[in-house]
Amino acid sequence: MAFDLDEQEQMDQIKAFWERWGTFISSVVIAGALVFAGWKAYDFYQVKQSEKAAAAYEVFAQAAQKKDASADAALSSIQQAYGKTQYAALASIQAAQVAMASQQWDKAQVPLQWLMTNGTAENQGVARLMLADVLAQSTKTDDALKVLDVVPSPSFALAFINKKSDIYLQMKDMAKAREALEQAVKLAKEQGANSKDMLDALQGKLDLLPKV
Repeated sequence: MAFDLDEQEQMDQIKAFWERWGTFISSVVIAGALVFAGWKAYDFYQVKQSEKAAAAYEVFAQAAQKKDASADAALSSIQQAYGKTQYAALASIQAAQVAMASQQWDKAQVPLQWLMTNGTAENQGVARLMLADVLAQSTKTDDALKVLDVVPSPSFALAFINKKSDIYLQMKDMAKAREALEQAVKLAKEQGANSKDMLDALQGKLDLLPKV
């Protein structure tokens, strides 16, 4: 799609805003889910129900931090032996984050797909949100949208709609991006979003989009 000068300037403005606020809601949701997952893992440890899983996770975490090749085997071990614990979920998310940081998009998909199949509803939500990012970065935007069609937990509905608007913008489909953001703003108001910044970010993104 070709743009004239005014349209290109508008696109640049939208892009700049997106870089600042585009992942705000997704980050809030993921951070919340990770805190929840970490708390559950701590709880399991306290009641001594998954000490071996905790030890296995520590081995993985150290390898992942050093970007050691043994991290892959450590992750596989946790998933196979302790797949029902939150340690397996945390390790899968961390492995995906490491791969994403180095733009290894295909590698990042593997632990996220595992988590989508084996995780709790909250963890599946995190996995789908992250996988949509990975696929979009790989220019597989249609696949990214399909991943977001399934909302495993109502708490992710707002973040999923917001992420869809990001993908539509990437596709330069302004009509659908606007439609998604209007839906997100409406839902945020209905839910009485706790964070004013969240609602402001959504409204700000919407205001920058051209009316079609």
